[in-house]
Amino acid sequence: MTSWSLAMSAIEREPLNAIYVLQGDEPALHDTVIDALKRRLTDITGQTIGVVRYWFDDDGGDEAIRACQSVTLFGGQDVVLLENCLFFSSAKVKFDSARFEDYLSHPVEGRVLVITVPTDGFDERKKITKKAKTHALVDCRTPKADAAILILRELAQAKGIRIDTPSLAEVFRRTQRVTSTLRELEKLSLFVNGAPITPDVVEEVVAPPLEDNVFRFVEAIMEGNAARSFHDLSDLLLTGTDPLGLMSLLSRQLRLMWFAKWGKDNGLSQGDIASKVGAHPYSVKVAGTQSRNASLTTLEDLLLLVADAEFAIKSGRRDPHQALDWVIMACLASKGARPRAI
Repeated sequence: MTSWSLAMSAIEREPLNAIYVLQGDEPALHDTVIDALKRRLTDITGQTIGVVRYWFDDDGGDEAIRACQSVTLFGGQDVVLLENCLFFSSAKVKFDSARFEDYLSHPVEGRVLVITVPTDGFDERKKITKKAKTHALVDCRTPKADAAILILRELAQAKGIRIDTPSLAEVFRRTQRVTSTLRELEKLSLFVNGAPITPDVVEEVVAPPLEDNVFRFVEAIMEGNAARSFHDLSDLLLTGTDPLGLMSLLSRQLRLMWFAKWGKDNGLSQGDIASKVGAHPYSVKVAGTQSRNASLTTLEDLLLLVADAEFAIKSGRRDPHQALDWVIMACLASKGARPRAI
């Protein structure tokens, strides 16, 4: 599989392939590949190139194949796009693949077919998958943060959006997707009327992720601040988070706090802890700060407390909202005395 960056470079400099398979659910990356193909074909042919779009769910791809095999009235070479091709994945899709497999084996030279596969993985057992992977396979999955920042920097510059790297990184942290980040950057650019986007603007305009709200909620609890705890709880409930889901998030944060404290006590770096528990280093950093005044025993007691409350909810012995209030009060009380289980 070719990375998005290498694929874009190849489209600009090397002979075009007859078929491109874009794997991953990042529409922004799909669109940039298609735009690059249009520009390159325009340079090659001297004609204005368009995109003929088809949806796999509508006709199974037959119309797209027919378009590739047909000679247009004016001899144009429009890019043929077939979207949402889930038959490459393990999803159960009824599909007569004979014609499609034949085209993958014998594509029409001079035409460009782009296939989007909005999944993270292929079903390697399928013959059609093996044939597809003989063509240009482009990675359009959400990249890790460092790679995403480089891609977004390039896309932002192409759109004339001015933003410094820390601000760009913060927008991506809040959205977690290239496509969503790019949309936020466009909104931010309008908000500042083309001026450089600063961290203060990001803080004001881009909604923080639920995780940030949970961090503040847990921090207030661990500081013994009852007023702020219940204020933050109200905000979280207004976002549509259900009490049981909030309890699960609280439990997750307490576990992360335990690992952060245990790791620090055993001389591990935040990066090592993050790697061991599969968490983002930023999350570990925040959890470490929140756990600075709590002992491992206290955190273990609180985890048991939340587990008991979850069981009480699922067994019908407690109302979810009541149980959540009880957990918060018990956690606040743990600042002075060890809480009791339900």
